[in-house]
Amino acid sequence: INPEKNNSQGLPMPNIDIAIIKEGKVATNLELGEICVSSPSVMNGYFDSASPHFSTIDGKSYLHTGDVGYLDDEGYLYIKDRLKRIVIIGGINIFPQEVESLIASIEGVNGVCIARYLDNGKARTKAYIELKSGMILNAKLQTLIADVVQKNIMKYAVPSNFEQVDSIKLNKMGKVDFSYYENLLKNEQIS
Repeated sequence: INPEKNNSQGLPMPNIDIAIIKEGKVATNLELGEICVSSPSVMNGYFDSASPHFSTIDGKSYLHTGDVGYLDDEGYLYIKDRLKRIVIIGGINIFPQEVESLIASIEGVNGVCIARYLDNGKARTKAYIELKSGMILNAKLQTLIADVVQKNIMKYAVPSNFEQVDSIKLNKMGKVDFSYYENLLKNEQIS
């Protein structure tokens, strides 16, 4: 095991081909795009649902996963986020999962969800934050969060708004229910 690859999902298993597709073409190594998989074990479709998206590359059928990532020069796979979660702010792709992981690493933060919304036609994000018992999301903590995000990712990734919640809502799979928070934002006035 290569410790330098700890942030990767590893190498593909035997008989599994990974292609990164960007703008309809196979991306070069280290270039972000949609992760596509070809394997005899890849599904043909969903039960009672819409058909998945497939592409043919060099005679092989590849399933579009809906995940964004890249392959490094050694073939290790890195997943950045779900395609449908990417937010474009200032012409820059922002990956909410990356921002969530960074904020969650701050002392006292138990959980976080980054939700997208539109503000006069411009994409913005709001951080819903669950803190340890007794802590309050005050201006000092918001400034700390903003500083950490700006220093480790970039200024465009800093959430426009913050809100403390008692607990982060999870979906049936036990993952952060970002759709719940994005639906909340559609129904409230952001200030």
